[in-house]
Amino acid sequence: MYYAQAESLKDDSRQPEPMGFYRLNRDGEPVRVGLDPNRALWRNSDSLFALTEAGGLGRERRPLQFKQAAHLRKRGVLKGRDLWRCSLFGLANERAKPICWAHEDLPVPPKLLDNKELVDLLRAGLEKSESVGSCLRKSIECLAYNLIKPAEPRKFKPQLSKKQRDDATRIRNSLAGTPDGAPPDAPRYWAALELPFKQFLRDLPADGEEATRRWVKRAKREAVATLSEAARHALRPGHRELRARVAAEGYLKSQLSEITLESEGGDA
Repeated sequence: MYYAQAESLKDDSRQPEPMGFYRLNRDGEPVRVGLDPNRALWRNSDSLFALTEAGGLGRERRPLQFKQAAHLRKRGVLKGRDLWRCSLFGLANERAKPICWAHEDLPVPPKLLDNKELVDLLRAGLEKSESVGSCLRKSIECLAYNLIKPAEPRKFKPQLSKKQRDDATRIRNSLAGTPDGAPPDAPRYWAALELPFKQFLRDLPADGEEATRRWVKRAKREAVATLSEAARHALRPGHRELRARVAAEGYLKSQLSEITLESEGGDA
């Protein structure tokens, strides 16, 4: 078979691609979710289930097949299955040059198609895991900075010169497993969460908030484990290294203690 580029569809957010899924930008307009080589597709999966909000745009943002499946389930045409499967495909390109493609499978509990409360819990769970990932990145940065120069007491990281900051950035990327040229992230943390996230989706309809609470706890455990593994395998034993690790772990745990579900009174 031979493929060639033909005429493209008009890029009009008011007539979105029915097989795509979207997120709202700051202006409240739907923007198509594209493949990011450094970000797994499931991290945006709350948009797959996003229902039209009252007083909002008055149109669906989720893919048309999700809306259709919800309609057929409501009519009783689709029944007898507790779990469906969704296949996500993405292609990343730069100036029409393909960079990478990805394929992911996600479990789809039918109740998530028409239950806004469950969708809100899914979104809350993903937002909390992103917050945990942000804390992990900062703690790895804290570790790298303190390896260059120990910080003053009660300080997150020391003041460094430009050359020292460049050295700290290289150490941070090495500790985090971030590829050269990629934005700061924690790929090992996100890779460890892929299978637990699929279990979270399966558990959400039956367990609701408790499933979300378990997911947030799992994200926190993986963040602590990721930092510990990075420090254990990358640092040689020494006074400065030990001090840097203690500072980074202390910072991470203090930040994680503040990440809770809004309805909770204590730690998630």
